[in-house]
Amino acid sequence: MTSFHDFKPQDLIFLEPLYRKIKINTQMSLEDSYETVYEEPGEEPIHVYSLTNYLHNKDITFLKRLVTGSIDTYYYCPECEKEVYINSERVPLDKEFQDDVIASFPRPTSHEESVFYAEEAETSFKKYIRHFFDKYLDQSNTFTRHLVCTASKKHKITITFRISRDMYIEKIGQFPAVYSFDNKAHQYKKILTKENRNELNKAIGLKTHGNGVGAYVYLRRVFERLLHEKIDEAFVSDNTELQKVKKYRIEDKISAVKHFLPEFLVNNSFLYNILSKGIHELSEEECLSYFEPVKEAILVILEEDYEKDRRASFQKELGTELSNIHAKMKND
Repeated sequence: MTSFHDFKPQDLIFLEPLYRKIKINTQMSLEDSYETVYEEPGEEPIHVYSLTNYLHNKDITFLKRLVTGSIDTYYYCPECEKEVYINSERVPLDKEFQDDVIASFPRPTSHEESVFYAEEAETSFKKYIRHFFDKYLDQSNTFTRHLVCTASKKHKITITFRISRDMYIEKIGQFPAVYSFDNKAHQYKKILTKENRNELNKAIGLKTHGNGVGAYVYLRRVFERLLHEKIDEAFVSDNTELQKVKKYRIEDKISAVKHFLPEFLVNNSFLYNILSKGIHELSEEECLSYFEPVKEAILVILEEDYEKDRRASFQKELGTELSNIHAKMKND
C-alpha cells in the first residue's frame, strides 16, 4: 500500500478519488543528539550524549505541506483545455509547527525511563496534532485549498480534504470534477464516438467516487465496442462471416481480426479477462488499485488508432499538395 508521503502532491490534489481514505502514519522516530568533546587537540573525539529527540515522520511533514505549503505545478487545466502552470497561495506555518522535534528528554538510563519518555512524547504529539488541527482545520476537521491557473482567465480550482481524529485523510470535495483533470481522453475526440467518450468519462468519474467495479463495467463496454467496430470493418463485405465471428469468444474474435487491430491489443488480449474478473470477482479496493493501468491500456489502444489516422490524414494532405505542385509545374 502506498504511504501517504509517497503520493505526488499534484496527483493527490487533482486525481485522487473522492471519499477514499488514506492512513496518515503517526509513528515517531528517535534521534540522539550529542556533543563532540576533544580532550586534547589531535585526539579521537568523545561523543557525550545529551538528549533523545522524538521526531514526527515523513507523513506528518507531507501533511503540513499539503495543508499550508505553496502548490506550484504544470498541469492540465480543464477550462483552458491545455497544460498550464497552476499554483496556490502559501498559508503561513506557525513557528511551533516548523520543527520536526516533538519532544526531547535526557538519554534514558533504564527501561522504565524509556517507557516513561515514550509515553510523554506520545502525549506531546497528540497535543501537537490537536493544536495543528485547531489552527488550520475548521470544526469539521476539514481544510480547503484554493488554486488558480496562470492563464489569462485565471480559472479557479477548489479542493477540500477532511482528516479524521484517527488520522485518515480523504478528499470530500473538488471543483472542477476530478475526471475533468484527466486530459488524455481529450486527445482522442476525433477517433472516439460520442458514446465511447461518454462511457470512458463515466468510468473515470465512478473511479473518482470510489466505485471501482462500476468503473470496470464502463471500461469493458468501451473495450468491447472498439473491438466490434474493427470486426465490422474487417467483414464489411462478408455478412455471413461477420455474423459467424460475432458469436466467437472475445479471445477468438481478437484472433480472427488481429491484422485489423492495434498490435498492443493483440499482444495483451487478456485485458478483457482482467476487466471481467474485476466486475465479477475483485473487491472495490482491488478494482481501484488496478484502474489506472487498465485505463491506460485502453488509451494505448486508442493511441495506435489515433496515430494511424493522423498519419493517413497527413499523407493525404501531403499528396494533395504534391499533386498541386506537379500540376502547376506542368502548366508552367
